[in-house]
Amino acid sequence: MSALRRWIARVAVPFVVPFVLGGLTWVAWAANGDNPAVQAQQVLAELEAMRAGPALSGPPADGGADGVAAPAPVSMPALDAAAHAIGESKKALSRAGELRNVGDVARAEVAEDAALEWALAARDLVKGIELERKADEQAAAATSASSKATRARTLLEESIAKRAKLQQELDALDKEAEARALDAGPADAGKPNKKGGAK
Repeated sequence: MSALRRWIARVAVPFVVPFVLGGLTWVAWAANGDNPAVQAQQVLAELEAMRAGPALSGPPADGGADGVAAPAPVSMPALDAAAHAIGESKKALSRAGELRNVGDVARAEVAEDAALEWALAARDLVKGIELERKADEQAAAATSASSKATRARTLLEESIAKRAKLQQELDALDKEAEARALDAGPADAGKPNKKGGAK
């Protein structure tokens, strides 16, 4: 019997107890993962972090990564547009807490579900507005690039036309110079001989 006790003391307690406690921790975590109130609070915290901006939600002080992605930068108009949904979510969470304190669990769960829906609607609204803003920026950039290309094409056509006109003027001057040279006669006709006389 002492061998069994030693085995329990050496094997069962160090390995089984943490497993059981770890299992209980996992059950508690899983229960919170399905809890709409917790999910709503997480979404609201994410939206508040977006409002605070990346400067306040920067990397941790120890310089290491904490495994949580920083929220994407969001424009204030997007957050302002979602303010109503955020407020409704907070009201529903508050109401759920009051109902739980009174003991009305069924209505508290309904209020928590409503809070989660409002929070998700606010997050989706912010994302939608941000996508629309980015699309507008890209459309403006495309329009700007198109107008720059049109201006460059126009300048190129003008330069080609100017070059053609200048080439025509040069050709006309060359013809005129040839005509003058022919009218003047041969180049050595008017030169005196070495003997002093003209040919």
